[in-house]
Amino acid sequence: MKELTLREKEDDFLKLNIGEESYLIPLASSMTLDEIRAMDDKEKAFEFIQKHTGGKIKIGQYMDVITAWQEASNEALKQTGHTVGES
Repeated sequence: MKELTLREKEDDFLKLNIGEESYLIPLASSMTLDEIRAMDDKEKAFEFIQKHTGGKIKIGQYMDVITAWQEASNEALKQTGHTVGES
């Protein structure tokens, strides 16, 4: 029989610096499927970014932030948090 063991992972974040301020935006690898689904359109994704930056992101900066968030999330998701072995 195969056995899957999931390891606890620390949450992953994108650190965003705006001037003197820094903000941590959770990456997809640290979110539940329901949280990801809640960002199913551009407006909801923008609200998510605004929530974690205290409303500091201007619409002109949004695409840069969301692109960086997606790239960092994809990289974090490649890191496995499991092992498969025999039971």
